[in-house]
Amino acid sequence: MSSFIVIPYSLTEGPIEKHTLILDQLCARQQWTMTPMTPAQRRANFAVHLTNPQNGVYEVWQGSNLVGILGLHGVIPGVEAIFHFAFFDSNLVGKRTMLLQFIRSCFRDFGFQRIVMLIPEPVETLIRFARAKLGFRYEGETRLIGHKALVGLGMENPHVWVARQGSRKERCHWQDGTWHDLIQLRLLADELPQEPAMA
Repeated sequence: MSSFIVIPYSLTEGPIEKHTLILDQLCARQQWTMTPMTPAQRRANFAVHLTNPQNGVYEVWQGSNLVGILGLHGVIPGVEAIFHFAFFDSNLVGKRTMLLQFIRSCFRDFGFQRIVMLIPEPVETLIRFARAKLGFRYEGETRLIGHKALVGLGMENPHVWVARQGSRKERCHWQDGTWHDLIQLRLLADELPQEPAMA
């Protein structure tokens, strides 16, 4: 299996089929649209995000196949960006190393202090992946470890439960006909998982 190559997205490069594929794949993922939209509105919304010069959008290729995109928006130079990704096979297996390399390059090249992910609460598998495989944490989670106010809660890892409650943006994501919370995760520059040692 060939490795992944990540390159900046350009509206002016590549055949129209590439741009159509990206829009088709994004529009098929209604869970990434925060407000109720018609299919035409959703397509226009994603087109704006892809072409906004303030956003960083990157194509992910595996051999000759375009397999996904990575995105940075809400960029505050030297501070943070909101990170999103979509893989067209909806499969995260085998993509951890590539994602960590991309995140590492964002910290190095853009001088971010933190990278944020906003994930709809119903997409629990992505929340678990971001935490277990990429090192993201709930806001305030590490500061709550061992806090004396949590001792009496009588649960395992109370700092995680408390931080998750405080890491939500309530009722701001429309999915399946109802409003859901977004869960905010963050990765600090000094918490980035180390690169595996070369053999």
